[in-house]
Amino acid sequence: MKSAPIPESNDEPVKVLVGKSFKQEVLDSDKEVLVEFYAPWCGHCKNLAPHYDAAAKKLANNPNVLIAKVDSTENEVAGVDIQGFPTLKWWGKDKTADPVEYNGERNTDGIISWIKDHTEYDWVEPEGEEVKEGEL
Repeated sequence: MKSAPIPESNDEPVKVLVGKSFKQEVLDSDKEVLVEFYAPWCGHCKNLAPHYDAAAKKLANNPNVLIAKVDSTENEVAGVDIQGFPTLKWWGKDKTADPVEYNGERNTDGIISWIKDHTEYDWVEPEGEEVKEGEL
């Protein structure tokens, strides 16, 4: 399986995964992980990027959710079949289960809403979006 080198610095809101780090960061993790498989030249991927980054920033305070991406032109992941770009897959709490194909809206609020609907952990409200009294 091909893999780019593991990034030396990886502290952006969207975690960069490579073939060599995928198992450790996704399958061996207690976190639920949404992974975007993309190609740098893909127009749809470029359109998704700012929304995906914004969702990751808003969910950064959620200790149970990881937002990640894999450059599929440089990396392969065993058992993951990618037919087109971008492909988003959700690895839930039970890592023995197959990942769920993301089918939500491809904007910031849509991504956050979809994750909220699919997480098995207690939900942690996104940064700056605390529920105000009387809104429950």
